[in-house]
Amino acid sequence: MQKEVAKAIHSFFHPSSIAILGASETTMYGRGILEYLQQLGYKGKIIPINPKRDQILGIKAYPSVTKVPDPIDVALIIVDRKYVLNSLRECAEKGIKSSIIITAGFQEADDEGRELEDKLTKFANETGLRICGPNCAGLANIKDGIVISLLREEGRKLLGGNVGLVSQSGALMMALAGVARDKEIGLNYIVSTGNECDLEVSDFMHYMIEDPSTGVIAAFVEGFKDIQKFREAADLAIQKKKPIIVLKVGRSELGENAAASHTGHLTGSDSAYNALFKQKGIIRAIDTDELFEMTKIFSAGKLPKGDGVIILTSSGGTGSLTADLCGDLGIHLPDLTGSTLEELLSLEGLLTFGKLGNPADIRGQGMGIIKQVLPPILRDEKFSVILICLAFSTVGPGLAQKIAPDIIELSKTTDKPIVVLWIGRKKKEDITGLGCGFDLLEQNGIPVFEKPLTCLRAIKALIEWNQFQAPRKEDVKVEEASFEISKEDISRVLGNKEGPLNEFESKKLISLYGIPITHEKLATSVEDAKKIAKEIGYPVVLKGMSHDITHKTEAGIVALNISDEVKLEKCYMEILGNAKKYNPKADIQGVLVQEMVKEGTEVIVGMSKDPQFGPIIMFGLGGTFVEVLKDVSFRVPPITHRDAEEMIKEIKAYKILEGVRGKKTVDIESIIDTIMKLSKLSLSLKDSIAELDINPLIVFEKGKGTKAVDALVIRK
Repeated sequence: MQKEVAKAIHSFFHPSSIAILGASETTMYGRGILEYLQQLGYKGKIIPINPKRDQILGIKAYPSVTKVPDPIDVALIIVDRKYVLNSLRECAEKGIKSSIIITAGFQEADDEGRELEDKLTKFANETGLRICGPNCAGLANIKDGIVISLLREEGRKLLGGNVGLVSQSGALMMALAGVARDKEIGLNYIVSTGNECDLEVSDFMHYMIEDPSTGVIAAFVEGFKDIQKFREAADLAIQKKKPIIVLKVGRSELGENAAASHTGHLTGSDSAYNALFKQKGIIRAIDTDELFEMTKIFSAGKLPKGDGVIILTSSGGTGSLTADLCGDLGIHLPDLTGSTLEELLSLEGLLTFGKLGNPADIRGQGMGIIKQVLPPILRDEKFSVILICLAFSTVGPGLAQKIAPDIIELSKTTDKPIVVLWIGRKKKEDITGLGCGFDLLEQNGIPVFEKPLTCLRAIKALIEWNQFQAPRKEDVKVEEASFEISKEDISRVLGNKEGPLNEFESKKLISLYGIPITHEKLATSVEDAKKIAKEIGYPVVLKGMSHDITHKTEAGIVALNISDEVKLEKCYMEILGNAKKYNPKADIQGVLVQEMVKEGTEVIVGMSKDPQFGPIIMFGLGGTFVEVLKDVSFRVPPITHRDAEEMIKEIKAYKILEGVRGKKTVDIESIIDTIMKLSKLSLSLKDSIAELDINPLIVFEKGKGTKAVDALVIRK
């Protein structure tokens, strides 16, 4: 992050003086923001700017920021949109470096608004005056009680904490702040970025990641304007070991109808976001509840050392429900055995009506002596997360009040996360005179959940994020390797025209990047084809080559398993006839004579271009059903060995590659190598290629490599 941007954002959150351009005693925003700063006891200087008033709410007002004798850290602009640019000019003249534009009516409104916003962007770039907004709800430093925002929390104050909240939506930022308060989540900084004519979500994320007092970043985004800037923030979060939890909305499948390749049809902007999030360890929430439930478990600050979860439950049904969900989510529940089980069975007062396993049904009696139950479990290295799963019918507010202090005391003796799921939980205000008991847990940093699925998804995210952080020696980019590829060779294959290459040309291109291809030659006559087939050795495959026909099987211009010259001659003529029948105007470059690859597993590796992300790499099982089954995975180059390995294991059909029903494991390492080489190709030729499919890529058994049997390259 540029130093001047970081300095400007620091001024936003730690201003010693705030000028309010559009301050008023009558308008909702002009009065409300100033009044709220006074109510919160803001210790800095508030400077109302209004050419028609000498003072506002007892504070001296000035006609312009240029007339203010003292320095100004932040300018809050809430004037009519037609005066915003002139207000910024005055701010720049005054030497102000940070401005917040609450005013709406820009790109979200009409053409005139878009033109005005373009001028704001240009002005920020030319002057270095940083802008948050326009059309935003402002920002706040919760810990220090500095709220330069439309936000109002009357009655109950927001809790200070270690969570930074960034939202492109102003209304949702304010709603999310209220949700955080209700869930006992302590916030540090919150900001609404609005239209982002200058500063973006990623800029504020970067600042919060660098900030020592912020431990977790939660974000609501519709999209990132500058993907590279977001990648840099995500890389910094990995380095600083700070989780980013994102609720990303606005899903769409861009370019689906125009795509020529399988990869192009399957790739959409949401596929790209998912891929990048996985590569960078970003936790993706599916709704606002999950955004904060996941934030809650991360903000507690305890990370599991392994993936083993134990469930202590007060009822058999609750235990069965959570166990089923753990199975669906792939959460590991190790058996309760050995000395841990023996210690539990020896406890006096631990009454069970079933087998002590995992889940461990210890009933209400066991919960009543939780102080004796937990220690042996905490000592067991198999269990990295302890989930105390309760039903309100068996653990009511009275018992909750009794055991909550014991859980808090024990949590201070361990670095293992302790999580409480209380199904049917009653809010303290709903229980006359008793309180709910477990509110005390949340106040002491122990997450309490009400919904089983949300709870378990949060636990899974915690485990996976911690695993993501584990360093791997093989996490090396193929871009670091040396490729000796001449521009002349690439230019010779690609040519100068747009559109598809034929298979022969496409495979020539990928072979330049070290991807193995079949033994083949292009024939321009039957006699030529016979000669080539003899060199390769029967059986062979014949394929018609034309830039005008991208799907050869559909056109009937592929003949497999040709065993002799008689069959070759017959198939050769049929291919030429079918090509002309399929597309009478097609230019036929010849017939490809190719070795027949009989054994192996078909996979697909491909690349398409996203308007925002650039190249996207796809992997899945190959063949004609890839678009129907859609069992594929995506990553954004540059791709590491770890990325490639994870995208292979991610598909549902991975077990086929591992070997089923007597079949041997395929050469996974060779697939990884191909994916990484395609990543290299996609980056070096990103301005020349729009789409690429290697389908099928035949994978042989372990140690015997891969071979591209067919390929399609679409030039940009």
